[in-house]
Amino acid sequence: MEERQGAVVRVLTLLEVLQARGRVAGPVQPAGRRSADTAPRVARLQKLGIPVEAGRGRHGGYQLRPGFRLPPLMLTEEEAVAVVLGLRAGRQLGVVAAPLALEGVPAKLSRALPVRLRDQVRALEESVGFLAEPITGTTPAAEAVFTISGAASRRHPAWVRYRDTRGRQTERTLKPYGLAVHEGRWYLSARDAASGAARVFRLDRVLEVRELDGVFERPAEFDSAAHVRRTLAAIPWGWEVEVLLDLPAADARRHGPPTLASVEETAEGTLLRTSAARLDATARFLVGLQCGFRVVRPAELREELRLLGQELLMLADA
Repeated sequence: MEERQGAVVRVLTLLEVLQARGRVAGPVQPAGRRSADTAPRVARLQKLGIPVEAGRGRHGGYQLRPGFRLPPLMLTEEEAVAVVLGLRAGRQLGVVAAPLALEGVPAKLSRALPVRLRDQVRALEESVGFLAEPITGTTPAAEAVFTISGAASRRHPAWVRYRDTRGRQTERTLKPYGLAVHEGRWYLSARDAASGAARVFRLDRVLEVRELDGVFERPAEFDSAAHVRRTLAAIPWGWEVEVLLDLPAADARRHGPPTLASVEETAEGTLLRTSAARLDATARFLVGLQCGFRVVRPAELREELRLLGQELLMLADA
């Protein structure tokens, strides 16, 4: 998969060089053939309708047909702002973490825009910033994203070679329902053909993927993002926490991270369930809700709340 992605990058790089320089050398092999490295890339560009011509003679090289230029990218000012901010936000949110991709797109965008708009876009890139810390994650291969999203859109099954958390590799046939991004990671919601269960897979652990023939029926009411959210919320982090809140469930959902907690109405009140690696952080979260609450479990959380209360009193008296 990485080799294919690299091949695409090299083809696009060749197009960039041809547009910038107008000509690329094509050394001839001893048998009279042009470089085996450049010729396939030229052939792929020609298949895409880009008129690349081979010059005659030993030093003829390759060049774009005289007078050919890709048309300028016609964007309105609002559209250009949306593209620039989208690229910056993609990096900030960890949706696009590949440095080469984020560095290459603005340069190509700049070359394709009219001069006036190009200067405005450059000024925006240099001046805009984000107050929040960037989210880092592992970006999956572009081929995996496109293949799986295409299969999900067409309701086609997909074969994947997958590496789990222990490093074990398995081959699976999946019915892909949709993708979701959280904290810089891409997740696939899919039904595993072997088990018949709807599961969540990390897309960066997909080593190989292939769209298959056939069509599957996706449940009409199935929400892929909600399925990923529920699955992540159910992952155990050490402490299983249950707290009854003196707060409407709708308000509790707005305050609680949906991938870390679940909220439901019960006869006793609004029940918040979550998992926590550190109870001191959970105690601070509960106090921040600014409502009454009762800890159901674990008992250790009550001790953390007592310690937090003492800390707050000390700060108030300082």
